[in-house]
Amino acid sequence: MYCGTMALNGMISMGLRGDWATHNIEHAVSAVHDIPHGGGLAILFPNWMKYNLDVNPERFKRLAVHVFGIDPAGKTDKEAGLEGIQALRDFWKSIGAPSRLADYGIDEKDIDLMAEKTVRFGPFGNFRKLQREDVVEIYKMSL
Repeated sequence: MYCGTMALNGMISMGLRGDWATHNIEHAVSAVHDIPHGGGLAILFPNWMKYNLDVNPERFKRLAVHVFGIDPAGKTDKEAGLEGIQALRDFWKSIGAPSRLADYGIDEKDIDLMAEKTVRFGPFGNFRKLQREDVVEIYKMSL
């Protein structure tokens, strides 16, 4: 409970704007399929990261280097960022988290419905403003 409080009270942001776009994307999945929020995030977050890698590859490289110990020598920021995204996937897999929407029996038939629910109030996200077509692509990447 302490970790949850610290994660959500804004203190660890230290003046930076976070991006909760993956939560919006996942809420629509849970609304349609009643899956655990954490499981949905484990599936969607790495795909959101990969989809947005070109927006700020240096930021994803920092995650790779400082959290997962990826050696950036001889790699572009994008290459190091991709290794970090894969390391995150591997970690979540190692603790038994799902990695695909199919792990919950979700296929492409509800993508349009989930995307509509996600963007019903318009574009969202701080890292990058996501539109319906962005959300559809992230869902497809997550199948």
